[in-house]
Amino acid sequence: MNAETEWFYATWGTRSGPVSTEKLKELHRDGLIQDDTAVWHSGLKDWLPFRESEVSENIERKLPPPLAASFVSNVLVWCLAFSPLLIGIIDATVVQFKRQALAQRGWWNLIELKEQGGLITINDRRPVGLWWFVGPTFYAVLALLDERKLKAAGRSSGSMPLWAILLPPAYLFIRASRLGQFPSYAIVFLICALIAILG
Repeated sequence: MNAETEWFYATWGTRSGPVSTEKLKELHRDGLIQDDTAVWHSGLKDWLPFRESEVSENIERKLPPPLAASFVSNVLVWCLAFSPLLIGIIDATVVQFKRQALAQRGWWNLIELKEQGGLITINDRRPVGLWWFVGPTFYAVLALLDERKLKAAGRSSGSMPLWAILLPPAYLFIRASRLGQFPSYAIVFLICALIAILG
C-alpha cells in the first residue's frame, strides 16, 4: 500500500469512493467511518473491516474505539418499542373518561349532542385531539435521544437520516443493523402499533 492507493468503503449498503489513503484516515478521524466499516482497494481479495486494514495500523488514536454493541444501552429503544401501546392505552382512557362524563349528563343529551354534530360516536376509539401529534413527536424525541447516546458510545455512522427518525420502525431496523443486533425492538414496535390501531 502507498499514499496513492485508492480506497473504497461501504456506507448504508453501498460502495463509496474511491478516496485517497489520507482521505480515508480523515473520514475515520471524523467518525464518518468506524472501525468495523468495510474497506477495499485494488489488490485485496475481499472487503475487510477498517481496523484490519494497513491504514488503521498507521493511525494515532485520539479517541477510544467505539463501545462494543453489548455495552450500548437499549433502554430508550425499548421505551420507543412499547410507546405505541402506552399511547394507545392513554388515548383509550381519555376516550373512556369523555364517554363517562357524557353518560353522567344523561343519554338524551348524547342523542341531542350527536344530532348537533358535537359528539364523537360512542364506538369511536381513534386517537382524539392532539394524539395524532403527540405520538410521532414522542417517537422522534426518543429516536433523537437514542441517536445521541449512540454517538456518545462511538457507534454512530454520521447522522441518521431525518426520514428514519420520523419513521420509528425504519430507525429501529437501521439501529439494529448498525449494532449487529437482532431487530427485536423493531418487531415489538410494529406489534404494539398494530395492537394500538386495532385495539
